[in-house]
Amino acid sequence: IKLIHKTSNKNYKDIDGTFTGKSGTINEKIVFDAALPKGEYLLLIEAFDLKNNDADAEFDVVWD
Repeated sequence: IKLIHKTSNKNYKDIDGTFTGKSGTINEKIVFDAALPKGEYLLLIEAFDLKNNDADAEFDVVWD
């Protein structure tokens, strides 16, 4: 899971998770506080299998 500030292209969060078998659970909380600049972010969720195939989902997030 990555949280990328769109203006600066800086990645503010880089969270790893673990999958077992065919499923997995990632339970993370991302808190927007004074350490993060306000603006538009890209929330990117990537998953890779053992053959390095990947799937991803992207979400636009605005903190103002």
